[in-house]
Amino acid sequence: MLLRVKDGLYKGEIRDFAPEAARTLLASGRAENPYADPAPEAPRMHAQTAVPANQRQPRRRSSR
Repeated sequence: MLLRVKDGLYKGEIRDFAPEAARTLLASGRAENPYADPAPEAPRMHAQTAVPANQRQPRRRSSR
């Protein structure tokens, strides 16, 4: 099974492992499947900065 090694001498390389060794490396987090689809990321929400009421700009009145 082809895996990308995450640590050690072969860090970052894609290498072929026997199925039992591959399962052990995947379970321990020391390798990853380089051909698996990446998990979708949640959209990032940016927090709005609150402005104290005494520092806000006054609203303009309409000309009507």
